[in-house]
Amino acid sequence: MRILQISSCWARTPPDGFGPAEEVTYDLSVELAAAGHDVTVFATGDSAVGLPLAFHFPTPPAYSPTNPRTHAEAAIEYANSHKFDIVHNNESKYGALLAHTIRWPTVTRANWLFDADFTEQFHRLGERVMRATKFVAISHRMRTLLPELSFVGTVHNGIDVEGFPYGADKQDYVLFLGRIIPEKGVDLAIEAARIARVPLVIAGQLLDRHQEFFERKVAPALGDDVVWYGPASRSQAKQLLRHARALLMPYRWEEPFGKVLVEAQACGTPVVSVPSGAVPEVVANGVTGWLRATPEEMAVALRQVGRLSSLACREWAQTRFSRARMAADYARLYAELLADDA
Repeated sequence: MRILQISSCWARTPPDGFGPAEEVTYDLSVELAAAGHDVTVFATGDSAVGLPLAFHFPTPPAYSPTNPRTHAEAAIEYANSHKFDIVHNNESKYGALLAHTIRWPTVTRANWLFDADFTEQFHRLGERVMRATKFVAISHRMRTLLPELSFVGTVHNGIDVEGFPYGADKQDYVLFLGRIIPEKGVDLAIEAARIARVPLVIAGQLLDRHQEFFERKVAPALGDDVVWYGPASRSQAKQLLRHARALLMPYRWEEPFGKVLVEAQACGTPVVSVPSGAVPEVVANGVTGWLRATPEEMAVALRQVGRLSSLACREWAQTRFSRARMAADYARLYAELLADDA
């Protein structure tokens, strides 16, 4: 198949640091190409995909509400001026809103739960366009939460499991790794770690618009037992995950997937998180982690992670969340869609 993968413009593909959508796009593209498909990637010009690359922005642009739309419009113009069997859109806001203008069969990977602005704009397109816009969910829970979207399948995200260092020997800290925003629950992680009396390392992306939350909820707790690592590169994040006693992610929202949960398990590191969103699909409760609802319950779970097998965590990630499995699932979905359109 001739496939166009549309990545986002917020980071290069693959990213140097934070960029889960861009990393999934890269992993999927590489595996589809390895399976014999003809894959082109539309991303930023500094991307290093090792495949045919098209772009509008030479490098990731400064934050602006207009830039992702410009990127999506350029990607669609490129798609419509070349021949493809299928277009896979991973830019799930403006790419999704404009997907109906692509002349080739198109799917959009829904990698977040969308917001009021997207929902309002999407409904303005009208029922016919809404029904014709095909989405792929990244979890079964996402399909339940977004019943108004036309989902044609569910494909869990995959990772390059072999690219994550495995180890059963752990250091004396638990890790929070994610964006520093209220929805990810970093303040709840601080509370749980304090109750459990275990050191906590906090690493992740902190944007200017979330600085006030950081100063109010995170900074006052910092000290010997709560350490702010700051933004982590991909290689740094992998080492933090590999050596942590556990990954602690007490989400406040319905997490649509939780790629970092898979990455931790690939490193042989168990997860302590919540029994909501897609987390129960990603973590095997009592086998590769503990799913608990409150900081107090998570504190108990943090003291019990030593009972869990690092090897079981690694095998769970290899069996269920490899990028080869993800690519095979998408290739099968593409073929089904093309057969339906024939």
